[in-house]
Amino acid sequence: MKTPLPITFRERWEFSGTRGLFVPTGCGGGHPLTATGAQKGTTADGVHFTGAATSNIVVTAAAGQNAQQAFHITIRFKLDQTFAAGAAADFYLFQKLLAADDYLRVYLENADGKLYWIQGNAAGGVEFTLTSTTVSWTAGTWYTVTVSLTNTPTQRLLVNGTVEDTDTVATPVATPNGGDMVIGSSSDGGTDGVVGTISWVVIGVGATAATALTAAEESDLSKGAPPPTAKVQYMYLMDEGRGVTATDRGSAGGNGTLDTACAWQYGQVQQPVLSLDGINDHGDSSSGVDIGGDITLVLVIKAKTTFAAAVANGFLLQLRIDGNNYLVLLNTPTTIIKWRAVVGGGVSDIDYITSSVIDDYLILVGTVTVAGAQAFYVNGALVNTAAGGGATSHAAATAYFGSEAGAGNFDINKPIYSALIEGALTAAQVKAYSRWLRDRFNLPVSI
Repeated sequence: MKTPLPITFRERWEFSGTRGLFVPTGCGGGHPLTATGAQKGTTADGVHFTGAATSNIVVTAAAGQNAQQAFHITIRFKLDQTFAAGAAADFYLFQKLLAADDYLRVYLENADGKLYWIQGNAAGGVEFTLTSTTVSWTAGTWYTVTVSLTNTPTQRLLVNGTVEDTDTVATPVATPNGGDMVIGSSSDGGTDGVVGTISWVVIGVGATAATALTAAEESDLSKGAPPPTAKVQYMYLMDEGRGVTATDRGSAGGNGTLDTACAWQYGQVQQPVLSLDGINDHGDSSSGVDIGGDITLVLVIKAKTTFAAAVANGFLLQLRIDGNNYLVLLNTPTTIIKWRAVVGGGVSDIDYITSSVIDDYLILVGTVTVAGAQAFYVNGALVNTAAGGGATSHAAATAYFGSEAGAGNFDINKPIYSALIEGALTAAQVKAYSRWLRDRFNLPVSI
């Protein structure tokens, strides 16, 4: 691999080589990764739907999704054409249907341009109807819609994190006790499906209100961050990029099947990634990674959050000897991305406080020297420098992608490439190397 300047790699991980749970190293004598939950994915933007009868994803009915008194679903989508009052037809995003009067549905209504969240019950007719205040949905713009019901009872509808309607039904009624879940249409064979791309679906069900989302969790979903594991039974990252299976990354194990008129949608970038779900996935190296002395850490990602989530930290990559000696790139509730060097228990931080847009591409570079100089760069530009506590020792470290040591504070952003380089690159060298990475992976990044 010819680079624009002489580089000695201590470690190099390219996720194109991922085979099952094994991620090889690109360096002789380097340390491969073992994936836990994480898998080989792609930079696909999601699944494109056409509205045809064969344009849908079906999740076959399972006991875990039936007759629940708590339920939530988040759908991130963008339309091919602007939708407003007077549109030619309704656009269904989701339906779980047992019978004509027993259902859960989320759809855009052509009569008024609003998004509707409705529960129908065979015994009592329509249980509730919530509608958005948003009445026009701009083509090519991503929207994140979250709807929920609990046995409190309350029902909520949010668009891009803003509550647009709520209701309280006096007597909560369980969700349909059967029927498949259909994403992108009202049914398998329906011709009322959405015309556009869906990139992320998170579904939670449960027998009690304990599975309901908190206000902070609802807000975080709009920023790309899922709620805790116990509240995610179904999660579809839509990043497989090939085949006919949308893999369920939640606890239910209910994979979805793409019908024939669905197609994987890509933007400019077509690259493999380490696919992380943000709830319990990670990839760990064997012990022996050397993070001592002058060093440069590189991580290239496709952002799947805005990095502005408020509930918990997210560890993009930690290189750890022990609790007093490690390097880490992480996201915290009070900062966007933090480059942290911990040496002998002393902590030195550089914070990047600019929020990202979901699906941005970021080239993150952090340097540390034995003299205590620390620097952090994003997309070739210097964020800041710090006078840290020096470099860590050459004792054996372990690399953790998508979590901290001990598997916690999980992250959902998608690593494309990572490297550990001998020596601390200068600002000019970082810019040159970042440009080379941009061109190599065809990233839409200005440097």
